Amino acid sequence: MSVERRSEVRAHAMLRGKVVFNGGYCAVDCTVLDLSPSGARLQFSDWTRVPERFELRVPYGPRRKATLVFLKGSTAGVRFEPETRGR
Repeated sequence: MSVERRSEVRAHAMLRGKVVFNGGYCAVDCTVLDLSPSGARLQFSDWTRVPERFELRVPYGPRRKATLVFLKGSTAGVRFEPETRGR
């Protein structure tokens, strides 16, 4: 039995997503498998190099700045950076 280390439960999502980096000039398509307010699990169609920090975009959702936590084959786990609220 594995021990759950996440602070929040991730909900099954199956959303199309896009990993955007390099100032918005580069993007990689992905599937968001699981999603929580603090992170997500992503699946890529093939082995992909993913930068340590990027923006995750999903249709009809907020753009979230993310940090790569793990990359195992074509699956990645990410942690969202806290959102800052401006005026």
